[in-house]
Formats: sequence, C-alpha cells, structure tokens
Amino acid sequence: SDPDTLPADPLPVPSPLVEWMFNYTDAWTGFLPAGATVDNGILTITNLGDIHDGEYTCQATNVYYTNYAFKVVQVEMAPSTVAPTTTPNEGNLSNTGAVVGGVIGGLIGAILLGVLAYFGYQHYTKSQTARISSQPSPDEEGKLQNG
Repeated sequence: SDPDTLPADPLPVPSPLVEWMFNYTDAWTGFLPAGATVDNGILTITNLGDIHDGEYTCQATNVYYTNYAFKVVQVEMAPSTVAPTTTPNEGNLSNTGAVVGGVIGGLIGAILLGVLAYFGYQHYTKSQTARISSQPSPDEEGKLQNG
C-alpha cells in the first residue's frame, strides 16, 4: 500500500532540526517502529500495521524556539474473512437428501415390482384358465371315445 506521511509543523526561519519520537521515547535513540522512517523532517510509515499505533511527537528546534507537534495514529485493521472450507458430510453421517432419495427410490421400486407381479399373476391365471377350457371335459372325452 502507499506510505502514509506525517509532515512536521516546523519553525520556518532559520531552518529547524526536526526529530520524531514514538510514544515519548528518546528521539536520540532513533527508536521508531519498523517501517517508519524520517527524511527531511517528514515521517513516512510504510506497511501500516498494529505496531504503528501510538502517539508520534515532532520536535522542531532552531536557535530561537522549540516547537512540538503531536500526531496520534490509530490503526484499525479490516477484519479478515476466510470462507470456511466444507466437504460433503464433513464427518456428519446424516445426509437428509440421500436418505430421502433412497426412501423415494425404494418406494418406486416396490411399486414397480408390485405392478409387475400383479400383471404376471393375471397373465398366469388367464393362461391356466385358457388351458383348462381348451381341454375336453371328462364327459366330452367319453363321448368322443364312445361315439
């Protein structure tokens, strides 16, 4: 991301010495958080993050005056959103869709078997009735032989 810059409000004449402090640390130690640098009195913060939260103090000094400017930096990070990874059944053995599909499929299969059995029985009964009626009865058989 683009660096954020905080200009000091130094005294104009004669040119001041500008130093920055972070959270009231001694400017002479040069302690600034990682990514914070000073060039020509301008504090630049790159890769702004939680470590940059705090108060920055600019001290501008020339032979006549010492002036201070305070800049408070509050870093608010956007919440990270990561979509949860899901896998089918993910350890959960109750898959309602599969159960319902299995029950419906089983019922349809049972109905088809019932219909086939019914028509098969009807066909068998008709063929037995036709075979019995096509055979001569014992009375007719005797007439044919005696006749």
